[in-house]
Amino acid sequence: VYKRQYQRRVLGLLTLEENNPRRQLEGAALLRRCARMGLLDEARMKLDYVLAMTVPDFMERRLQTIVFKLGLAKSIHHARVLIRQRHIKVGKQMVNVPSFMVRVDSEKHINFSSTSPLGGGPPGRVKRKKLRSDDKKKSGKGNDDDEEEDED
Repeated sequence: VYKRQYQRRVLGLLTLEENNPRRQLEGAALLRRCARMGLLDEARMKLDYVLAMTVPDFMERRLQTIVFKLGLAKSIHHARVLIRQRHIKVGKQMVNVPSFMVRVDSEKHINFSSTSPLGGGPPGRVKRKKLRSDDKKKSGKGNDDDEEEDED
């Protein structure tokens, strides 16, 4: 749910009277959802503050931004690549969507996937190929075998 959708809901609720049960229930639910997502802190739990939210507030809660800020990636662009290539998990769930909105309680569970070479998993394609070529050099075989395999 994006900024405009939150603000439309709030504007609809603000047109109702203060003691209207719908405004109280839906307003409280909306504020709880914003707090759980990390968009509002506990000191700003009013509908007026939802109207004051900006796009950067939402961008800070994206998985791509959080992976970079946690130091798992060297840049925002690197974070996006790591996420799309399935190296990142949130809790036990592998996530490959950079725009995934991370909840505050899930933020501490972001890490490399156990199947990722970066997270202690099996080596990747390039590393496996390098290990094979090193093994062939140690066993005394030349590079002629490597060229024949590459043609397939």
